[in-house]
Amino acid sequence: MGEFCIRLIDTLANVDLVPVPHTGAAPAVTALRGGHVDGVVLALGALGAQIRAGALRGLVTSTKAPEYADIPTLKEAGYKEELFGVWFSYLAPAGIPDEARKALVAAVEEAVKSPAVAARLAPLGILQSYASPEAQAAEIREEFRRVSEMLAKARVAK
Repeated sequence: MGEFCIRLIDTLANVDLVPVPHTGAAPAVTALRGGHVDGVVLALGALGAQIRAGALRGLVTSTKAPEYADIPTLKEAGYKEELFGVWFSYLAPAGIPDEARKALVAAVEEAVKSPAVAARLAPLGILQSYASPEAQAAEIREEFRRVSEMLAKARVAK
């Protein structure tokens, strides 16, 4: 996902950044702190402690995070497109019995909307929200369309 976001930034800002693959967030942050790379594209939670300590500066985010109100979103910085966030979905096999589907949807909704769960996710930089199965399916379709369009525009795919 990092390289895709780098290509998206290239397209939006008309620049030519060089992606440097890392095996995870910790090596990427180490490379950034060591001056080996100029920037990283990571989930905010992976950078939160470094930003709070003043060791790193958040330049832009895709979604406004309450803890980092001073970090602008891409749209606030003047770009019309946003980077893609990370979302988690609970998926079940096609054809699951309706009774089981309803029970799973209710359980996932209850867990996602739980203040206790939100309190545990917030320090990780995860903003909690719930979308119905229909809304999530629509979001997946829309994101697939946007990604396909951006890949074609960035000449990454036809």
